Amino acid sequence: MKAAFVILIFLLVASLATSGYLLMEQSNSRVIIDKSHQESTGLKKKTLEISSQKSAVEKKHAQLLSASIGISNKLNEAVAQLEAAKSQTQLERKKNEKLTALNIENKKNTSHQIDKLTSELAGARSDFNSTKIKLTGELLDSENRVNEISNKLDGASQALKAFLSTGLTPQEIEDLKRIKPVKNSGLNILSPQMLKPGKLTTPIQLNPKTP
Repeated sequence: MKAAFVILIFLLVASLATSGYLLMEQSNSRVIIDKSHQESTGLKKKTLEISSQKSAVEKKHAQLLSASIGISNKLNEAVAQLEAAKSQTQLERKKNEKLTALNIENKKNTSHQIDKLTSELAGARSDFNSTKIKLTGELLDSENRVNEISNKLDGASQALKAFLSTGLTPQEIEDLKRIKPVKNSGLNILSPQMLKPGKLTTPIQLNPKTP
């Protein structure tokens, strides 16, 4: 009986101890659960904050990315403009070099042409002066020949006038030239003199065969 009571008391104490332990564990579990719940709530808050920060960071990153893309586009455009400007500058430089070379070549050609024309002009002047001197000499010779012919014509005209004034034919004049004058031997006989004919009233008809 006493042993059963002891066992009963022992079981009761064990039960109480177990209940107390369970209560303590339950209390600890509640504390842990509450703490876990609080930590979970804190983690949720932190997660939300982190998520919000992440969204802000992502938004900022998106803005920076957009700005970077814009800057990159502007940079590419600036580079393209710079390359175009360089290309245009090179083209302009090449064009200027070609124009400069062309101007130098044109100056050389122009100088050569001027020298050639100057030489040709000098030659033309020399030829002109020679031709002028030659033509002047020929003109003087022509004038002299004209004067000579004019003088001969004047002499022939005077001879023709004298011939026409005698009233004789050329044959008669030749016959008179062949007649020898008579020589007198001391006799003072006047030699016959040719009388000049009077003024003709009718024109003399010349023989066409007369030389």
